[in-house]
Amino acid sequence: MDKSNFSYLEFEFPILFNIGQAAEFNLYQDPVTSLWKLRQFGERISELLFELHHLDFPYDNSFHSRLKTLEYENILPPQVKDLLHTIKHKGNLAVHDNKGSLEDAKGLLFSTFKIAKWFYQTYSEENDDLSTVKFHLPENKDARHALYVLEQEYAELQQNFDKLLQERSVAALPPEKKEEIQTRSQQAARKIEMSEAETRLLIDEQLRIAGWEVDTQEINFKKNKTLPQRGKNLAIAEWPCGSKWADYALFVGFELYGIVEAKKYAADISTDLSQSKIYAELVETNNEAALLGEWQGYKVPFLFST
Repeated sequence: MDKSNFSYLEFEFPILFNIGQAAEFNLYQDPVTSLWKLRQFGERISELLFELHHLDFPYDNSFHSRLKTLEYENILPPQVKDLLHTIKHKGNLAVHDNKGSLEDAKGLLFSTFKIAKWFYQTYSEENDDLSTVKFHLPENKDARHALYVLEQEYAELQQNFDKLLQERSVAALPPEKKEEIQTRSQQAARKIEMSEAETRLLIDEQLRIAGWEVDTQEINFKKNKTLPQRGKNLAIAEWPCGSKWADYALFVGFELYGIVEAKKYAADISTDLSQSKIYAELVETNNEAALLGEWQGYKVPFLFST
């Protein structure tokens, strides 16, 4: 097998290395299991952060609650927080709905690799230079024997991991240690770059939280000819506006209420609605879309850039 994207974790964080390898080996044969493994990777990261920061686990000790606590404690940089929430959501779909494609698994594997590098660069005692470590898609090979060996090893690793969590200290970290971790975390987070596809996943999640049905790959006019439906709040990706395509069109039933423009992660969006204004001028009453009116040439009342 080719070298794992998670090889640098092997000696200090063997359980993460084991799970990362299992996700890679399952990638082509069983993308849903790969997504489930990546969610498991995120869960173990969240638990390790509680151990390393000497925190008490929340009363509802779920992945979601741990992430919220870590956010509250200002332990997760924004990039890492967003990627972990994406892993949680995609992993939940795999675990509970048996839903996930090869493309989903490839994208999430890359996102998990970025989290793994941030974690290692922040918390490793070895602190090896990972500047030359680049992500690569695993080869599509028969990995049944390798997976069997990993599963055997995982049982013992999980037992040792549970013991580590049970014996962890909850005494407050010394201020100088907290400052050192904060500095290393920020330096590592600044190296994280997100692709357009990853940014879309983050926007999907935020729209979903706000009450919209959304899935960039599935609820997509350009790709699947998705149309607005009575009684549904749909965020339809790649909606036609003249010869252009809006990143998202927000429909309440058949009525077009908003257009969302997706920008590259960390771009300055505070004054930039230029593209969404163009979409709002070009959009027409077609494909069952009902326009609410017109405002100085704009046919959509709410425009967003994010």
